[in-house]
Amino acid sequence: MLATEACRRLDALAESSDVYLEWSADLAAFGQAKAALGRGPATGIFDPDRRIGPGGWMAVRDRPSDELIGIQAFRAVGDEAPDLWTHLMARLSLYPPVGKPIDALRSEVVSAEARSISGAIVYAGEVYVSPRARGRGLGKLLFRFGQVIVWEVYRPDVVFGLTAPTNTRPEFTAFTGFYGDEVETVAWRTADGSAVETEGLVWSGPQRMRELAADPLRDFEVGRAALRRSA
Repeated sequence: MLATEACRRLDALAESSDVYLEWSADLAAFGQAKAALGRGPATGIFDPDRRIGPGGWMAVRDRPSDELIGIQAFRAVGDEAPDLWTHLMARLSLYPPVGKPIDALRSEVVSAEARSISGAIVYAGEVYVSPRARGRGLGKLLFRFGQVIVWEVYRPDVVFGLTAPTNTRPEFTAFTGFYGDEVETVAWRTADGSAVETEGLVWSGPQRMRELAADPLRDFEVGRAALRRSA
């Protein structure tokens, strides 16, 4: 299968960086892993006790020491709503930006694109690489390996992420493997009401996920170089 070959190639790239990659469907273990990295509890969308949809997560481990140095989680969310906009409106409190005090009830979805995103939808979030392991392309491995595995496991119509507006620029989407982007998707109101934090949207559809399964390293160096130049 295409995904099997894609995983083999990504595994080989990981090995060249002295790391290895793991996939798990245990969201409770993801919460424990995130806490172990000092990132606090998992956000609500990855709470295994919530009846939303199946989920899973990727881990990057240092090969010599077996230390956990990176994570990313996924969850199928699109079955209960006609489109992504409706889902986000109903479940916005489950998606707060990590580490920021947010008043979800006063926040709002301002997206134009989310109304056109429907079908089987998977959310990708909580991407984190330990500071000591950054600069080695591990974030890209998480994003690309994650999309290949999600395609193989869920066969979704869309995989999406919410991110800082600066991460919706073309250099970032090339780096991660996503192809769609929107600068303003959610306007988060801070808990004290003094400011608004904006998040953007990135997404991929079946064609892009099949492309990554066929060639997971497509544009890898191009995207990384462009992102470095734009930083």
